[in-house]
Amino acid sequence: MTLRLMASISRRKAFAGAAATAALLAAPAIVRAQAKALKIGVLLPRSGYMAPTGQGSHRGAMIAPKVLADYGHHVELVHIDTESNVDAARIAAERVINEGAHCIVGNVDSGGTMAIAQVCEQHQVPLVVNVGAAPQITEQGFKYVARNFPHAGMLMGG
Repeated sequence: MTLRLMASISRRKAFAGAAATAALLAAPAIVRAQAKALKIGVLLPRSGYMAPTGQGSHRGAMIAPKVLADYGHHVELVHIDTESNVDAARIAAERVINEGAHCIVGNVDSGGTMAIAQVCEQHQVPLVVNVGAAPQITEQGFKYVARNFPHAGMLMGG
């Protein structure tokens, strides 16, 4: 992926793409329960050292319900601060899944994203990676993880 193409992708477009991917991954749940909203856990570090990036992604997430509603998808976002902490990310993933999330979008940092991916794989809940750039996240053979952001090798031109 070229740097020019990367520069043309805004956070809003990236998050809208992540949310749309999550909607597609959870489509069987939508078919089973037409009246229910697609419940998406949005796990981002809005405090701690990764807060600036997480807060930017959070602002992008805030527009997703309107954008998806324009395409006929009713979604409910559950926002959880992962506090720039791997353990907090893992706990947040467990919590939002136990509260009925159909899928998760997140994290920002690769460590937290890997922790969330492991929880999602265990519970068979789709995870859409929306920035975690470590290639290992999608090279582990997980069945329930999709990447919406280029991995570090792509970012570095390799």
